Amino acid sequence: MQKFLSVYIGSYTRPDIFPQTQGEGIYHYRMNAASGELTFDSLCSEAINPSFMMLSEDQRRLYAVAETTQFDGRDGGGAYAFSVGAETGRLKLINQQPTLGGASCYLDSDKSEQHLLVANYFGNSLTVFPIGEDGSLVEHSQLLRFDGSSINTVRQEAPHPHAIRFDPAGKFALMADLGTDKIQTFRFDNGELLPIHSISVHPGAGPRHLTFSADGRHVYLINEMDATVCVFAYKADSGELVLLQTLSTLPADYSGEISGADIRIAPSGKFVYVSLRFCDCLAVLKVNPEGLLSLLGHRNSGGEMPRNFSITPDGRFLVVANQLGNNLSVFPVDQDSGLPEERSQVIDIPSPCFVLIGDSNIR
Repeated sequence: MQKFLSVYIGSYTRPDIFPQTQGEGIYHYRMNAASGELTFDSLCSEAINPSFMMLSEDQRRLYAVAETTQFDGRDGGGAYAFSVGAETGRLKLINQQPTLGGASCYLDSDKSEQHLLVANYFGNSLTVFPIGEDGSLVEHSQLLRFDGSSINTVRQEAPHPHAIRFDPAGKFALMADLGTDKIQTFRFDNGELLPIHSISVHPGAGPRHLTFSADGRHVYLINEMDATVCVFAYKADSGELVLLQTLSTLPADYSGEISGADIRIAPSGKFVYVSLRFCDCLAVLKVNPEGLLSLLGHRNSGGEMPRNFSITPDGRFLVVANQLGNNLSVFPVDQDSGLPEERSQVIDIPSPCFVLIGDSNIR
């Protein structure tokens, strides 16, 4: 039987954060797992500015942020819980909750999937939601606010949490803070985040997103403001980070505006990919045996302002959301070199900002 994957595309629907918005919610596509071809299936229009999403481990729940400044009549952003059709992959809204922090932009759940963490970029905060037995979001149980700044008085006048990620064991959570040039480590204890460590990167870097190596021994961080990647050794017993390497991901001849966006590691663990806005390209880096990185090359993203992207579970295809290009690019990936090949498909979608690929067969 032919295998199909669910691909969910978040789009900007309201100009709270970006003035050029034309999206209508979360678009659901079916992907032919063998060819990588995408076919439109359905649209979930309940979500406002769903700029980051995640699936539960069993693929039966989808959670999304609302990157807004006003949500349900209150200042701040929001979070959504959806059920996922077992055979169709289609979404149905379970409920929604305000985060009480502006521009909610990232989320993750603990290993037991009993709590959801949300990073609020303009809210200088993290929000913790208990998850009900039906997958619904219960009213928030914790709201942590932060203080601090860094050298860029326009972009770093205050903390700007841009990511919150649990480590593979689910014992600690790491927050990338663009505003203070720090990664903060929290211990997660009985549903509560407790700050225990922090490490600074070089001033003006602007930490944005991070990911763990397959063995959990390294953390890779993309910095938004100078498009560098930092490589850290990760101490799983304490949640501490040790900086090992910092390198630029930009093409050698590039001289335009700089903005690192997203970072992903290939399922094989051999390659790391970074999207670069304004440069409109993807950087490909090789993971060396000791966990350090070397820059292999670049691939044009096929559209303006590549924001988020995702890789299929087998690593054979990479899908990029070109936010201002109003399209998706599908790239086959050479499994030996790790480099994306010529684009195999382009899909017109208004204001796409996030790509989430499921790992279960649908009809």
